[in-house]
Amino acid sequence: MSVILSQAKNINSSFFFFVLTFGHAFFLKLEHPVNTAAPVH
Repeated sequence: MSVILSQAKNINSSFFFFVLTFGHAFFLKLEHPVNTAAPVH
C-alpha cells in the first residue's frame, strides 16, 4: 500500500510540475503580444 501511495505521490508531483511549467509558458506567450502592442513601462 505504501509503495502505491509513494508512486501516486511521485506521479502527482511530476504532473503538478508539468502543469506549472506549461502554465508559465502559456502565460508568457499570452503576455508577450500584449507587452509588444502596448508596453506598460
